[in-house]
Amino acid sequence: WVYDFLRRQGLRPDHYMLDVGCGSLSAASRLLRYMEPSHYWGFEKNVELFIAGSQIELPRAGVRVELGHFIINDDFDLSESPHAFDLAIASSLFRRLPLNSIARAVAGVVRHLAPGGRFYASWPDCASASSFEPIAWPNGTTTYSDREPFHYSFAMLAALAEVVGARAERVEDTTHPRGESVMVITRA
Repeated sequence: WVYDFLRRQGLRPDHYMLDVGCGSLSAASRLLRYMEPSHYWGFEKNVELFIAGSQIELPRAGVRVELGHFIINDDFDLSESPHAFDLAIASSLFRRLPLNSIARAVAGVVRHLAPGGRFYASWPDCASASSFEPIAWPNGTTTYSDREPFHYSFAMLAALAEVVGARAERVEDTTHPRGESVMVITRA
């Protein structure tokens, strides 16, 4: 989904691209073949997931990990990248993060966007920030307002983006495999 979505959003091989929450590198296995060498950057908090991806997922796909760059840390510190990113994506990451961590992620990524850069994020959407009821999704998943997997209202996430110096807009896209909503975040 990540590869196809980003291509529809204009991703080119010469762009610098950041995969926030790259996990076990399933999207990287396709993106690394498409991007120019060293133009794909992945960020992950969980070193075990990254190691599994680099030792299992990428070799299985016939892709060398050296084609990209990877940042592993707990606080969304992207300072080791010398590049500003044209596009960034966090697919299904927000469902695993409390609001303060989302704020930190958005602030960290927005600071490293190129002029005109875009940060796409998907999340389980709920109609109202004042509803604290669990939501049962058609795929069998249940999300919660106060524990993982989280759901958030767009209004709440847009306000959070504004607080950290960004602007969020909905993206009309219904192709996410879990049915998550999509937003684009840019510098304010």
